[in-house]
Amino acid sequence: MGNLTDWGDPGVDRLTSWVLAMARTFVETLRGEPLHRAVGATRPSDVRLAAHRSWASIYRGGNHHAPHFHPNTAIAAVYYVASAGACDLELADPRANVEFFDPGISFANEGRTVRIGSGPGTLLLMPGWMKHSVPPYEGADVRISIAWNLAYAFSADVALQPAGD
Repeated sequence: MGNLTDWGDPGVDRLTSWVLAMARTFVETLRGEPLHRAVGATRPSDVRLAAHRSWASIYRGGNHHAPHFHPNTAIAAVYYVASAGACDLELADPRANVEFFDPGISFANEGRTVRIGSGPGTLLLMPGWMKHSVPPYEGADVRISIAWNLAYAFSADVALQPAGD
C-alpha cells in the first residue's frame, strides 16, 4: 500500500512527472502568470508542485465514491487508465453551504452537480477544495484510475509557506 509514487516504478514516475507538468500549466494558464508569481514567491526556483499522496482506484459494476474533497491539497489530479464504460466524475456546486439554504427560488443552478464524462487517457485537474463524487460505475469490466494530491513545495529559504505546513 502507501503512496504510488513511493514505489519507484519508472512508468508511474513518468506519469507523475507529466501530471505535475500539466498541473503547473493549469495554474499558469488560469492565473495568466508564472507559477512563482501565482503563489506569491519571488523566483521561479522558490516553488514547485509536488505529489504529496497518490493511489490507484479500481471500480467494478456498481462501485461509486461519495462526495468528498481533498484537504490540504492545492490541486487534485485524476488520470483514467482503463475502462470500457464511461469514466464519469460529478462536481458539486462550490458555493459554501448552498445545499442548506432555500430561499424559495434558485439562481444559476445552485446546488446542482455537473457530470464530466471522459475515458482512458484523460487527465482531470481541479482545486483540492472542489467537492466531487464518482457515480456508480456501469461497465461490465473494471475502471482503473490513478489520483494525486498535489501541493506547492517551497524552497527552504522562502519565508512564504502555505498554511498547515
